[in-house]
Amino acid sequence: MGTGRHSRLPLSSAQQGVWLAHRNDPTACRYTCAECLTLDGPLDTAVLRRAWARLGAEADALRVVRFAHEADGGLYQVLADEVAPLRELDLRGEPDAEAAALAYAHADLDAPLDLATGPVSHAALLRTAENRHLLYLRMHHAVTDGYSMHLLHSTLADLYTSTLRGQPRTTTPLRELAGLVERDAKYRAGADFEVDDAYWTKRFADHPEPMRLPGARAERADPTRGARPVRTQAELPTTDVELFSATATELGTSWQVAVIGATAAYLQRATGRRDVVLGLASNARRGIAANRTPGMAANTLALRVDVAPSMSLRGLLPSVAEEVAQAQRHERYRYDDLCRALRVPAAEEGPLGPIINFMPYPRHYAFADVTASALNLSAGPLPDITFGLTGTAEDGLTASVDANAALHREDRLPADLRRWTEFLRSVTRRPDRPLHSIDLLTVAERVELLVRRNETTCERTANSVVDLIEAVARQHPDHVAVAGRGLSLTYAELDARSAALAARLAEHGVRREDVVGLAMPRSPHLIVAMLAVLRAGGCYLPLDLGYPPDRIRYMVTDSAPRCVVVSDPAAAGAVLPADTHLVEVTERPTTPHAPVTIDPDGAANIIYTSGSTGSPKGVLSHHRGLANLALDHSARFGLDADSSVLQYVSPAFDAAGGDIWPALVAGARLVLPADPVEVSTTDLITLLRDERITHVALPPSMLRQLSAEGLPDLRTLVVGGESTDANVVDRWAPGRRMMNMYGPTEACCAATGAQVVPGEPLTIGVPIDNVTVYVLDADLQPVVPGAAGELYVAGTGVARGYLNQPALTAEKFLPCPFGPPGARMYRTGDRVHQDDEGVLRYLGRSDHQVKIRGHRVELGEIEAALGDDPAVGNAIVMATAAPSGNKRLVGYVVPRDAAQVDPDSLRAKVRTVLPEYMVPSAIVVLDEFPLQPNGKVDRKALPEPDRPRADAADRGPVTEEQAVLCKLFAEVLGIDEIGVRDSFFELGGDSILALRLVSAARAAGMDVDSRQVFEHPTVGELAEVVRPLATEGGDADPDDDGTGAFPAPPIVRWALELGPVDAFHQSMCVRVPAGADLDRLTEALRLLIDRHPALRTRLVDDRELHVDPPGRADAVVSAVDVTGRSAHEVAAVLEQQRAAAVEALRPAEGRVVRAVWLDAGAGAPGTLLLVLHHLAVDGVSWRILLPDLAHAWAVVSGTDSTPWSPLGTSAKTWSTQLAQAATEPHWTAQTELWRRILRTGGPAIGTRDLDPGTDTFATAATTGITLSADVAEPLLTVLPDRYRATQDDILLTALALAVGHHLPASGSAVLVDLEGHGRHGAGRAVALENTVGWFTSIHPVAVDPGPVAWSTVESGGAELGTAVKRVKEQLRAIPDHGIGFGMARYLNAATGAELAGLGAPRLAFNYLGRLTAGADADWAPAGDDPFAGTADPRMAMPHALELNAIAYDRADGTHLELRAMWPSGVLDEAAVTGLLDALRTALIGFAAHARGPGVGGLTPSDVPLAGLDQDDIDEITERRPDTTDILPLTPLQEALLLHNLITVNAVDAYNDQLRLTFEGPLDAARMRGALTTVLRRHPVLAAAFEHDVAVPVQVLGGTPEPPWTEHDLAHLDDAELDRRADRLATADRMARFALDEPPPMRCRLIKRAADRHELVLTAHHIVWDGWSMAIVLRELFACYADGDDRALAQPPRYRTYLNWLAEQDFSVAVEAWARYLADLPGPTLFAPGLPSTAQVTHDLLIAELPEDRSAALVARAREAGVTLNTLVQLVWAVLLNQLTGADDVVFGTSVSGRPPDLPGVDRMVGLLTNTIPVRVRLARDAPVADALTALTREQVPLLDHHHVGLATIQRQAGHDRTGLFDTTVMVLNYPFDPAEWDAVLGDLRVSDYALSDGTPFPLRMVVVPGRKTQVRLGFRPDAVGGTDARCLLRRAVAVFTALAHDTDQTVSDLIAAASAAGRSPEGPA
Repeated sequence: MGTGRHSRLPLSSAQQGVWLAHRNDPTACRYTCAECLTLDGPLDTAVLRRAWARLGAEADALRVVRFAHEADGGLYQVLADEVAPLRELDLRGEPDAEAAALAYAHADLDAPLDLATGPVSHAALLRTAENRHLLYLRMHHAVTDGYSMHLLHSTLADLYTSTLRGQPRTTTPLRELAGLVERDAKYRAGADFEVDDAYWTKRFADHPEPMRLPGARAERADPTRGARPVRTQAELPTTDVELFSATATELGTSWQVAVIGATAAYLQRATGRRDVVLGLASNARRGIAANRTPGMAANTLALRVDVAPSMSLRGLLPSVAEEVAQAQRHERYRYDDLCRALRVPAAEEGPLGPIINFMPYPRHYAFADVTASALNLSAGPLPDITFGLTGTAEDGLTASVDANAALHREDRLPADLRRWTEFLRSVTRRPDRPLHSIDLLTVAERVELLVRRNETTCERTANSVVDLIEAVARQHPDHVAVAGRGLSLTYAELDARSAALAARLAEHGVRREDVVGLAMPRSPHLIVAMLAVLRAGGCYLPLDLGYPPDRIRYMVTDSAPRCVVVSDPAAAGAVLPADTHLVEVTERPTTPHAPVTIDPDGAANIIYTSGSTGSPKGVLSHHRGLANLALDHSARFGLDADSSVLQYVSPAFDAAGGDIWPALVAGARLVLPADPVEVSTTDLITLLRDERITHVALPPSMLRQLSAEGLPDLRTLVVGGESTDANVVDRWAPGRRMMNMYGPTEACCAATGAQVVPGEPLTIGVPIDNVTVYVLDADLQPVVPGAAGELYVAGTGVARGYLNQPALTAEKFLPCPFGPPGARMYRTGDRVHQDDEGVLRYLGRSDHQVKIRGHRVELGEIEAALGDDPAVGNAIVMATAAPSGNKRLVGYVVPRDAAQVDPDSLRAKVRTVLPEYMVPSAIVVLDEFPLQPNGKVDRKALPEPDRPRADAADRGPVTEEQAVLCKLFAEVLGIDEIGVRDSFFELGGDSILALRLVSAARAAGMDVDSRQVFEHPTVGELAEVVRPLATEGGDADPDDDGTGAFPAPPIVRWALELGPVDAFHQSMCVRVPAGADLDRLTEALRLLIDRHPALRTRLVDDRELHVDPPGRADAVVSAVDVTGRSAHEVAAVLEQQRAAAVEALRPAEGRVVRAVWLDAGAGAPGTLLLVLHHLAVDGVSWRILLPDLAHAWAVVSGTDSTPWSPLGTSAKTWSTQLAQAATEPHWTAQTELWRRILRTGGPAIGTRDLDPGTDTFATAATTGITLSADVAEPLLTVLPDRYRATQDDILLTALALAVGHHLPASGSAVLVDLEGHGRHGAGRAVALENTVGWFTSIHPVAVDPGPVAWSTVESGGAELGTAVKRVKEQLRAIPDHGIGFGMARYLNAATGAELAGLGAPRLAFNYLGRLTAGADADWAPAGDDPFAGTADPRMAMPHALELNAIAYDRADGTHLELRAMWPSGVLDEAAVTGLLDALRTALIGFAAHARGPGVGGLTPSDVPLAGLDQDDIDEITERRPDTTDILPLTPLQEALLLHNLITVNAVDAYNDQLRLTFEGPLDAARMRGALTTVLRRHPVLAAAFEHDVAVPVQVLGGTPEPPWTEHDLAHLDDAELDRRADRLATADRMARFALDEPPPMRCRLIKRAADRHELVLTAHHIVWDGWSMAIVLRELFACYADGDDRALAQPPRYRTYLNWLAEQDFSVAVEAWARYLADLPGPTLFAPGLPSTAQVTHDLLIAELPEDRSAALVARAREAGVTLNTLVQLVWAVLLNQLTGADDVVFGTSVSGRPPDLPGVDRMVGLLTNTIPVRVRLARDAPVADALTALTREQVPLLDHHHVGLATIQRQAGHDRTGLFDTTVMVLNYPFDPAEWDAVLGDLRVSDYALSDGTPFPLRMVVVPGRKTQVRLGFRPDAVGGTDARCLLRRAVAVFTALAHDTDQTVSDLIAAASAAGRSPEGPA
């Protein structure tokens, strides 16, 4: 160009993004930007032309004419030398010049734009009046943005003004576009881009869904529709601007940040979503130059703010300001880049929805004396909706809303703008107001939502169906009213018979609102009875005799009917309670019927529905509602005297009323078929046709099975009760009226309805007559129009409530704030959306989601996936609960058209479209679904699945150890069956149950401890570490019989300090088998007492206990006959006997056991009350005693002769060890910790200090609370599993928060005495899992959950997770499980006095674990509350408040009981009750928290090897929410990671590749699945490597699949096929892995022929080594052959190796290497000047030794007593001598790194190998045999130190260099066994395989042993030429040959052989 500027430029990243988006735009005009300047005044157009030309000369963007791909493949923007001139048009002759000008502009905007041909910009000057012009400027978004348009306008105005006036311009010249492009390129190539990338990808690692405002379309409309966004705008009054500024000043921020915060708050209120993602438009320019350059640079920053509804603007803004500041620090990172990083296919599908845009540009520009105002015509596309503010606070603001027309309707935008600006005003006017209190609705909107849409009033002349039916009988007496079961009644007969029966019921005492049951089959008699009950003033209760008898009896007992009308007394009497008063339907009265006045609000019927508690609940409806339903439906469905109505569903179902009463009040014929279970689909179609049915209501599940053809009389079809799919509608709706009715039983079965039309969305319509509906939010306020909310029903149809359940009625039937006084509304629990016409669309239950393994799951999504299979006709998925409270998914399918469905194949198919946690664990194929009487699917009748075949999700045991452990897990956890991958703790285990498991395992001969259970919680993992229990010299001393004197343990001394302990006891009620007798019971207890020394304990004094020998137990059992007594009487006897037994305890005399047998008679099980002194028992002991008692009974009864399980360590031995260890330094050093804890401040509990003389247990008061299963189970199972915590951690956190709320103090810490089971040794191994005694430990803890708002506690907010993590780490910081406190306090005189002086916490807590209650089994705890225990009333109470928690596993789930005890003189009951209420609230909040998103997380104690703090861990898990483990790197991994990072622009030499060729039939999907299974077995293969935390780590988690690509090259000829395959493999090996994007592995499957395939597996060396490759292949082929890993043992965990590595003494290892490298003259470098960071692929030369030479080499090594590896090392040393001239050489070699003493190391996958130096000192005169021996001798001391990192080793040489060597050797002896592979694969065979691995070292020799030994020389061609390399290989072969042929050579001879080979002519080696 003449100007010297470039004629073309590359594109910036911003331009590239727009260019790519334009290519995908079908309209080719969405990315067009345009503005129009209206110039009012005398414009000098000549001057404007000159100014435009000058502007074009400066603004490169105006001169971009097109975009072009050039020959070099690059994309460029082509610039013209001059800007195109303004096009000038005079429109003054047009009728409407302004309209013509805008039409011109819009026509230009709508024209498609071809960027390849251009032009990309256009400018025109349109004259519309004498002194009025429009300057129109249109530019493509690739060359401009909003800021640039302003910059061009202002510069043009300045140039015009300065030219016209002949004065200097006021603006500086514009800068070149090239600078903008260059700065962008530099940024993207620099470190700042990497930092920004890390920030944004971490911030959005969890892929949040974009927010959608109410009214936005769920699906995008046609993208060609509305190419330009739609807009509305309004000027903001000055008062608003002043308000924003003043509030911002008050809150210490800018008005823009205040508006951003207010907008985020608005989005939360409008959507109900706390996680607000809001885009912030940014011009993304930094520096003066960028700000003076027009061009495309704009970006959108994604802000993410947590907005709680309870917050105020003041509370919200600090986090908003910080978020904005962080985002702006990283603003150059483009949103397009973020979408790509998140793997979002298009920016429109990224996390952004709403955007806020501040446009601080002037509204007017001065062209000298002409004023120009700007009008934006198009700003490019929008992903969703943008809230804009244009202008400045000083000059005024214009608010606007721009929206994507594909998502938003234009007519809605004014309301969106008004709602947003009104909210801004409200929230800034009162910045301390809670956000949820701000109403988003106008008065008009409230009227529309609450009033107009509910205008359903319809006057009723009758208020009961009785009056209406009597009127029909008078008008049409001879018309048939009801027919069925061979009987037909006219209306006159119906009237007469119902009147007669009503009279008879009155004679039986039926009065107004008395309940009358109806227990008879469906027939006209039933309709007579229903009407008769109503006419008698009663309330009918339909009882379906097909229901389970227990359910019928419950309904009768609950409703207490006056009588039950029956047609078959015998049949009814068989299922009804015996005392039920029966009335036959045919009984005749003795007196005529006296009409009863019916109260419209009186009870009309009771319908029982399922209850959440497990028992049905009776819904009580009234006459007014029933009459309203009948009249509405008769009119709505068009019923009349000519109609025939089929009543299909059971009359016990509420929907039956929707059939019966509308038909009868309309005078129609009601047809009654047999019960649905008796009617086949064929029978039903026949019935509809033969009876000429005109109206029927059928469930969609039934319609799916019926043919819609051949029913000409059917005019109206009603559906409802369950979802209806489009297929049903398409088949059934044409030719008739199809209605979808919605309504719960509580709203008289119908509340809304809609006609169903094929092709239109299915809705539930609008309310029926006299019913109102409201869509409300959590605060019972109407939601914004278009938003989803919960449906509430009010009006005539609302039932009176639930029978006998006032609390539930009050919960569900709420006062209606929108109706007249006294009105009520029913909370349906259904989520709905209401459109502009008030039509409701059903969205699902608010509780429809289930949670599986911590994931939220929509069952409908899984059902749809199953239904996508063409063989499946219908599918249902159920989440079934295990006894532990966990859930599993079961799928039920009915085949389509008798197709065959294979469950395994279907599961495999579903697994390809759903994540693993959503795949059903079993699929059951049924011929048809069982139906309820109402025709719906009876989900409770669906069969339990058989245990699924072992597969990738859950497989059965393989080894004997696994089988035993599966059985033991099941027994201890109370679960039917266990898989090898089931986690003990995930299924409900805790630390106490772990002790039971250990005890049971030891009894089964397994040596295992509780620590191993925690570290290896699954059966498979634990089976790998258990060992057989030693028969001699095990944990228990054979001489330790537990008898004799021993020191009292700390817990006993603690008790004795409090006073006399004679009555201190625990008791348990146990069920005794029927037929028991006193003699056998006495003998069983004698065996038990003799077995357990603790049951023979005597209290000698306050320091000593004594255990008597066995055989001295006195009679401890007495019997009481309770035969025939009531439960209440038995309970009274039990308490009397308990008191007597406690009184009989004499610990000083050794009387510590007393038992009472409550004999219930010969045929009934009795109860054994066991009362044990606390000296002999604790909570864990009961779990040992009861199974042993059962075993003792079996021995006495002669039914079991198996020996007792071993006992383990006795209490005597344990206590003695504690006393001996108490003065050891390890324990005394803990004193400072206990001192610090006891000095912790906290809330004051109690009104005064404890007085030991006054505050005894005699003054104790108690109370308690019980938490139901829905709260307890998440607390005890879900949260401990998710947080890897104990139940103590969760319960203590809740307790601390409750105490802090109820008793506020200066800090958040609470001092607690924490009880634990105490079964830990004092530094010595003990086995206490099967030992009975009192081992309890008590130690103080300072529990500090940190500040958490109480509202957060109540709502279960995310902050509770932080609190749990804090407390968990505080408790983990207590050493040795806290037993050291008791030792210091009671067993060490020096420390005991000091600690005693510090006092004790005033609050104590003890979690006693889980007990089974109410189990129907002998020798199990009996009754609902079997456990009890109290202290001696004379003992001083040690705490102001004690809380004991115990979990009872009952039939309806696990319940948690919390019992409080306190001295009544220190606390009053109100204070304790208040605290318990707060604790209940906190625990309920924690249970809610367990159901929230993203619950759980790791803490430092979970990943101790990683060395990270909580912030680092949170940073990682926020990026990777599915993290399961974080591991450190091995030294070699650290080196490989560093290498990967510093060679970012080069080939990574550590990409390993395996190529395998298969012959035979290969199933690609099966092979891919097998590889995925291998990755799941060895998660380290899919590790992500994080380096931007304190120390580099590898992160495991999720179920990633390796990238898999398939290529079909079978059509190519062999030569081309080989070339293509090699090219693909090479490309894979050359492509770098991003090690922070797992997995670092990829796979290609190349089809070479129909039965010939090549598998190319490429992985980074950082996750595996050669040994691991062999394991991976072996497992891959096994999984392929079997379809899963059932035949494979549980793999050892890589963590085990890292644990071993951390335990090694590195100082010893380093010293060994230092000695080895001492006096090394220097490094041995082959290519010292080679750049270390330049990565060049090796060339490879291969020589093959003949068979005889290969065999001779092996023989030479064997003769010398060395390995082939040693021989190879000597050869390489000789070659290095030739290359360097040195005799003392060093080079690298690879070692396996697998310590032989590590169990399972031979089956472990991961990087265990290491590169270590080999030093060889060549003694030239030494015989070769001596040289080999010396080599071995020098390396033997290093065998235990191969794990030390190479960098550390090299530093020991004392040379200031980075490396000791640059050549390496290795012997490739990986355990590859092709014969084994082929044996496993069957028809498939591995015909060839090749391994390619790399190294950064320039020279490497690899020797591959075999029949013909291979010598491979790899070399970098930039380090050594091909000729030299071939020469070196010849030398190597020569030395190997010399070694093979002559055993008596010296080292000099080898050197000579190498030298001679080097001088020989070049040729084959």
